Amino acid sequence: MPRIDPAMEKGIIGKIFKKEGEHVKKDELLLQIVTEKVVFDYHSPYEGYISKIFHKEGEEIIVGEPIIEISDEPFVTEKEQLLETQKIEEIIATPAAKRLAREYGIDLKEIKGSGPGGRITQEDVLKYIEEKKKPSISPIMKIVAERVTKSHLEIPPVTINMDIEVSNLLKLREKEKISFDSFFIYACSRIIKQFNLFLCYKKGEDIAYNNEINIAFAFDHENELYMLVIKNADKKSLYEIEAEHSKLIEKARNKSLTLEDVQGSTFAITNLGVYNVRDFTPIVFPNNSAILGIGTIHYEITNKNGKFEISPVITLSLTFDHRIINGAYAAKFLQKVKEIIEEGKFGE
Repeated sequence: MPRIDPAMEKGIIGKIFKKEGEHVKKDELLLQIVTEKVVFDYHSPYEGYISKIFHKEGEEIIVGEPIIEISDEPFVTEKEQLLETQKIEEIIATPAAKRLAREYGIDLKEIKGSGPGGRITQEDVLKYIEEKKKPSISPIMKIVAERVTKSHLEIPPVTINMDIEVSNLLKLREKEKISFDSFFIYACSRIIKQFNLFLCYKKGEDIAYNNEINIAFAFDHENELYMLVIKNADKKSLYEIEAEHSKLIEKARNKSLTLEDVQGSTFAITNLGVYNVRDFTPIVFPNNSAILGIGTIHYEITNKNGKFEISPVITLSLTFDHRIINGAYAAKFLQKVKEIIEEGKFGE
């Protein structure tokens, strides 16, 4: 099990893309590792043949535990050796079991018979069907459950909401074709040093400090959650942030992410606006003290220079660790974000 980040102690095998006996090329996708921070694609460090797989998909193992053995020479699996030395036994099943299996499109080879001589009965097939109906817990769901529990037990979270008027943002976005994420990454990166408690996090009884402004953004692809990190965002222009944002998303879709792409976040944003969510309570990630949630666009009556207008508005939801940050401090941070977004200060 590779160590994805310095704090990682264990991980879940999300998916194994090769079988025993198969050939694997160097840098070919081999494993999917799920941690509390990220779903990470692990590529083979060298070329060879899969001689042994020690663990199954969905198993949680400690860092350093072997998962796959790769050999230089072609490897014949125990199953292949068995098939070479003996014929496959005919499946024995009752007529009722065979009929039921045909109706449900079930391969009887997957069912262990409980009847005399291993005969598969109708009850065996019915039991198999009931087992398949049960919802399985994916590695992602397991990690989310662990993260929610850890956050609930260790972090006293507070979430505050603030509406921001986004008519200028929408005009610029239409003109420049820039994602919502990039605007908010830019805004947060420009002011976070003024509010450096957002760069701190609790480490045992002490408070640790992150020296870099590395902002992660949540990206969901095929029901897999990625926290992709834009390093040193405060030193990048809006257009550089957008270019890196697009590049990271493309790498996630192509399953070509590296450790550098998912490590080292010091602040995070998550955008549920595309799902028509107005406001929500995001979860603070490990080694961070806050996360900014971005809601959907809605319309409200606003007062502009004494005139009432119907304007596009987004609600921001900022969740923070109350052991480090208080409500007034967080509200001032949001006010600065609001100022940059509403006034369109994206060239500074």
